[in-house]
Amino acid sequence: MALFSRSRPRGQDSGRSRPQGQGSCRSRPRGLGFRRLLAVAALGVLAATGLTACRAEPTVAAYVGDTRYTQKQVDEIVDGAKSSPDGLKVDRQKVVDLLVSIDLGKRVVADKGYRADASANVDAATVAGAFRLDPTSEFVKLWVEWDGLRVALSQAAAKSAPDDADLARIVRSFVVAGVTPGSIGVDDIQGEAFVSSAVAVRQEMAQAADRYHVTVNPRYKPLGVPLLLNTGSGYLQYDLPYVAGSDAVHDRS
Repeated sequence: MALFSRSRPRGQDSGRSRPQGQGSCRSRPRGLGFRRLLAVAALGVLAATGLTACRAEPTVAAYVGDTRYTQKQVDEIVDGAKSSPDGLKVDRQKVVDLLVSIDLGKRVVADKGYRADASANVDAATVAGAFRLDPTSEFVKLWVEWDGLRVALSQAAAKSAPDDADLARIVRSFVVAGVTPGSIGVDDIQGEAFVSSAVAVRQEMAQAADRYHVTVNPRYKPLGVPLLLNTGSGYLQYDLPYVAGSDAVHDRS
């Protein structure tokens, strides 16, 4: 994934011809041009190093292009989303997943001209009920905004039959979300309506992450597509990974 754009070394245009007697290389002491080239090369290395460093700041949770999402922003949203014990868990990973997915979703929908049937969007009351949160909390607002984008992506994105890897990835995501390991397998979800939609959105987001230069703090990898599944007896909130990182079961709090 091309996460870092190349920085053009300073002085790159200095090779344009100039009349002799007005500062051309020929009028300078011999050897100065070589030393200057070394200096320019050094500046190029420093510029590239600085670019890398500025996209690895510990105070930043994720970058999407030139946009930064800070740890402080994430903490504030989490602090404002204190749910009751019987609600779905809200943690920093879920917030970062939402922030980056909303940013990417907006870019994809705008660039590709996707439109959606708004009647299919989840409403604030449903999200608030699933997480046991105040409907006016920032987390709920973000989730509702994301779901509108998710619907647009799901309805317009190219669909293909999910393969075994897609199914296995969803099952692992269920386990990370709290489903008992071994209680559900790929055969249990094969052919279910939500699967092809989830896979199509994930593929769109994976391509967008590369296209719009996403960089994620290692603390928040793998980055996932936030998804809410009505199981009939309640809601399961899971995140389907689309940015590099192990999707093995681990504590993502």
